[in-house]
Amino acid sequence: MKDLLQIVPKEVFTEMAKALTDLGVTLDTNLDGGVYAGNGLYHSEPGHYFRNSGYRNWTSKQIESIKSIDGRVYAGYRLEIYDFSEVEWDGDRTRKAIFGFFLNKI
Repeated sequence: MKDLLQIVPKEVFTEMAKALTDLGVTLDTNLDGGVYAGNGLYHSEPGHYFRNSGYRNWTSKQIESIKSIDGRVYAGYRLEIYDFSEVEWDGDRTRKAIFGFFLNKI
């Protein structure tokens, strides 16, 4: 099991967010303007997630762009995309769409 207290430097998320926004992916931001990166458990393994900037599904182009960066290294951490969650099909979204991922120190 991965360390539940893994601390990932902010620059890793910043580099990932830049790569994604350059590909046209819209990400939610914090009050300070930085990308919002949350923490989550995926099958009992600690990971992270980014949220879509609006209350809508990821577009197929955005999903393709997100998948295209899987396996890349950002500031010494290899990205492993886990899953896309919070996808609504009936138009009554109450939470922002997310994608979960792991960051493995190399």
